[in-house]
Amino acid sequence: MVKQEERLRYDPGSGTWQLRALTSLDVNERYPGTAVWFDDRTGALVQFHGPTGHAQGNTLTTWVDAIHFGAVFGWPFRLLIAVLGLVVAGLSLSGVWIWWGKGRRRRVAEVVARSTS
Repeated sequence: MVKQEERLRYDPGSGTWQLRALTSLDVNERYPGTAVWFDDRTGALVQFHGPTGHAQGNTLTTWVDAIHFGAVFGWPFRLLIAVLGLVVAGLSLSGVWIWWGKGRRRRVAEVVARSTS
């Protein structure tokens, strides 16, 4: 099912028209991945590319790209990803803070041990 036509482009080198559209095969809400090529003389279908449902590799790549760019599941998903990014950054900073504190305490303990011996 075609939800929205995106663009129609003519390629004189191959003598084809390309129609890109957002369809029910697309998981990416912002960038259509469905493309259909037609012969410019006969109007016959030359090629079809659907982002999901035809080849497992294309389907996986489509989902990974859409998730990476936050183009699926709307704003709640993008908010969740942003929060998870902040959590990862916070864990990284707290890990460095703990590591730095342990090193400082170890150096202080070594200085105290040297001064008492």
